Amino acid sequence: MDAAIAEVVVGLIQVRRALDPATFRDLIGSIMVEIDQGLEVALERTCRRQRTDNVVPFPTVTAEMSVAGPGEREL
Repeated sequence: MDAAIAEVVVGLIQVRRALDPATFRDLIGSIMVEIDQGLEVALERTCRRQRTDNVVPFPTVTAEMSVAGPGEREL
């Protein structure tokens, strides 16, 4: 991970030398927007409601209901 970060920093330094200051500032601004959006997506995923398997769906169709119809039971 540290090597990847170092590679990015070296690349940014090289780009800074090649671009004029206004273009480099715009480039860094767009990179920061992308990072911010990625962090927002990650935060939304952690805040999603986790599905639990202990919830019974309603209404449940049982064998009795399918034969006798809803609300009626065969005796």
